[in-house]
Amino acid sequence: MRHALLAAPLLLAGCATLGLGGAGNELVGETLRMQTSRGQTTHLLFQGDGTVRAAFGESVVTGRWDVQNRNLCFYWTGAPRECWPYAAPFRPGETRTLTSDRGNVVRVTRP
Repeated sequence: MRHALLAAPLLLAGCATLGLGGAGNELVGETLRMQTSRGQTTHLLFQGDGTVRAAFGESVVTGRWDVQNRNLCFYWTGAPRECWPYAAPFRPGETRTLTSDRGNVVRVTRP
């Protein structure tokens, strides 16, 4: 059951490095709301040191994030690499439907 609960935030799993290098800096300190096709919701909080916290239900996991080659990428321990298209910054109130390089589809909103 724990693995099923981790599925929502881990859908955005992927590659990350320590340095953000400018791309994605607008995400630092921001939260994005992600909803899977099954209706599971996760809140992602982006930190300036390249860490990200994913909160879903009563669980919280910490991973790493980066923006590279116009993709928002994450790395979660024990999860495969997965990146999502990120051609432009999210605007408040905007919802985008994104498909990862692994074929997963989510709706992402910047509150």
